[in-house]
Amino acid sequence: MPEVSGDPRPACNICGCPMFIDMPRRPHSLFVRRGVQCAGCGSLERHRLEYLLLGRMGFLARQCRVLHLAPEAGLGRRLLARFGSGYEARDIEPGLYPGLGVRPIDLCARDLDLPRSVYDVVIHNHVLEHLACDIRPVLARLHEALKPGGVHLFTVPFMGRTMVEDVTLRDPAERLRRFGQTDHFRIFGTDDTAVSLGSAVELPLHYDIAALVEPPSLEAINVPRDQWQGFHNNS
Repeated sequence: MPEVSGDPRPACNICGCPMFIDMPRRPHSLFVRRGVQCAGCGSLERHRLEYLLLGRMGFLARQCRVLHLAPEAGLGRRLLARFGSGYEARDIEPGLYPGLGVRPIDLCARDLDLPRSVYDVVIHNHVLEHLACDIRPVLARLHEALKPGGVHLFTVPFMGRTMVEDVTLRDPAERLRRFGQTDHFRIFGTDDTAVSLGSAVELPLHYDIAALVEPPSLEAINVPRDQWQGFHNNS
């Protein structure tokens, strides 16, 4: 499927649907995104961007082993169809993801059940803020699961300039107030990624996706401009 077509309307590069809707407001969350969810497969801008990047980096052109944590239905179905037995989906609650063959995993377990140096791609979106444990060893262990030359794609929500966390906080209402969602234990900041994330995995100095992907291709898959730039690593 081409990334940019002659049609001026954006379309989902995962399923081809040209219609986008507001992400439904959930009672346990403060987050609302307008006009970014694909009406066909349910993908959000981060999923379409990741699928675009996987194509740009050549992973979609060959058989790969892919680890997808907390797998989103639209992206997960697409990756399963592309990689077959090479696609592995895992979550602490496998029953939430029917049809993807999800296996259980507890990312906070002391001995994380993951092989080393076997995956070409590791993907997880908005997972780290849910973990009631230190995320740095989790990130490092996920990175160790990659083969040399593999890629670790992940996203987190930013709500300010510095990370704030409290893994002991059990009051859902207080977590909603402090972290934007009742099942979150932290928020991430745009100015201290060198400490919050970069101490576990190597990060770019700043996030500017338009430096990697030309703006027309981002617009063609409905990645809003306010998502093109983000953190600054001040290390």
